[in-house]
Amino acid sequence: MFFQVLYANDSVNTKKQQETNKANPYNIDYKNLDSKYYPFIKLSNKFYDKDIIETIQSVDKAQKKNAFFVGMLYGFNINIFMPLFGYLDITKTTSIKYIVNYNLFGLRAGYQKYTSNVFPVNSFGYQIYIDYNVSFGRYGLFFTGINTDMLWDFLEYDKFIGSLNIGLGLGFTKIAGLATNFDSYEVGYKINMGISVRYITHHKIGLYFGNTQGLQRGFIGSAITIGYDYVF
Repeated sequence: MFFQVLYANDSVNTKKQQETNKANPYNIDYKNLDSKYYPFIKLSNKFYDKDIIETIQSVDKAQKKNAFFVGMLYGFNINIFMPLFGYLDITKTTSIKYIVNYNLFGLRAGYQKYTSNVFPVNSFGYQIYIDYNVSFGRYGLFFTGINTDMLWDFLEYDKFIGSLNIGLGLGFTKIAGLATNFDSYEVGYKINMGISVRYITHHKIGLYFGNTQGLQRGFIGSAITIGYDYVF
């Protein structure tokens, strides 16, 4: 009799477990689910178990990308005067003027985040960083300031992540060599664009384009650089 009751109880428990598994095939522990997932589940507006587990996995991946980073850059700059944007009385010419410098160096440090409630989690993020860019010599370019870029991870394969960035910086700039006695520092902005590849999360190599312009004289400094970031 004892074994019959035990067998019957096991059968009932097995049946309940099967019903539970059928109702929750992805074994999501809703009772103990971390509250950090709920804002993203709500934003996705999808409430089937299959969609919820995908959201949970995306949040977990995104959190691994949230990190501080430091990096260095090397490349060249092209300083440009365009009559449409610059003051003609400075250069005494109505034609486009440009000069090239091949020894541009840069440093930067900042933070990247992929768990924003504004952008789709994991695929899109943003980075905030301070950078310092300088090239030496008569045709030098200088910019330092704070930047905010939007990030789009358009490809994830094995240990590699392909990413695009676009954003804006504000700070101080000096664009030299275009006019005599007008090489002082001024407030300026910078447009940032780039494409990069990240390997095993920590190592990122990219090709970057930065276009800065001084607000006082209107000279333009364009920089093309190769950069390396270590992501903590």
